[in-house]
Amino acid sequence: MQKGGESGQGGKDGNRGHRGEGGLASKWGGRILNKEIVACTGVQSILDLCRTSMNEFDVVNTATALNRIARNSCQPSVPQGALELADLALKLWSSSELDFYQSRHISNTAWAVAKLSLVARPLMTALSAASMQIMSQFDTQGLVNMSWALAARQLCDSPLLAAISAEALLKITACRPQDLANMAWSLARLRMCDYPLLSAISEAVLRQISATTPHDLSIIAWSFAKIEFPDTPLMQSISAQAIALIPECNVQQLVNLAWSFAKIQLSDIPLMHSLSSSSIRLLH
Repeated sequence: MQKGGESGQGGKDGNRGHRGEGGLASKWGGRILNKEIVACTGVQSILDLCRTSMNEFDVVNTATALNRIARNSCQPSVPQGALELADLALKLWSSSELDFYQSRHISNTAWAVAKLSLVARPLMTALSAASMQIMSQFDTQGLVNMSWALAARQLCDSPLLAAISAEALLKITACRPQDLANMAWSLARLRMCDYPLLSAISEAVLRQISATTPHDLSIIAWSFAKIEFPDTPLMQSISAQAIALIPECNVQQLVNLAWSFAKIQLSDIPLMHSLSSSSIRLLH
């Protein structure tokens, strides 16, 4: 497949043109189609566009459509159009030249597949192979999305996880608390005790503890406890921040914090008192 050869540019009437004309025209046609996907106001309108134009989709279009369906779908079952998009994405990723596409197209597709709970192991394998070739291009959000997708689908792709870990270590200072929480959760979900990465996550959390939300605090605490990674300074810092933010915590966050400290058998009476008082308040 030629780079950018999925769809051609239309004429003066604004049509997108036909698949396979290649070159700059096809890239422009794909951009126009992507704008149409982004302009859709809901899942059904995206699916309608897919039904009429999917034969013109390139890798970018499939990534955008899947991502937006995943972000907006509230259905208990997977929309049929999403399954067809996943099949198309597999074909495209198996034949595309990676220098034309960006790491975010890979991570957005993987995230959407996991979010929609699609049974798409071949697609995830293709995305894994593609990401390994351009891992250095992934930003922190892309790394988090890839690790979260693997964890959510419980796919222990050791080579890919090792590559994500190595790249994350290089970019850990750029991670926000939410990124750190999601990365820790992914390791815990896969039961991977990656000592270098967990240590780096801990150090990064400590640097940003004052900016860490109750949700992220509870996820980080739960993750480190789940893996049974001993880090008393981190847990003590989480405790101090959690006490200050107790009024903002919901029930699940209180439960996560209480379970985490009990799991690692770290006695923290002030935190337990705060958790108890807040739980009683929420129950009434």
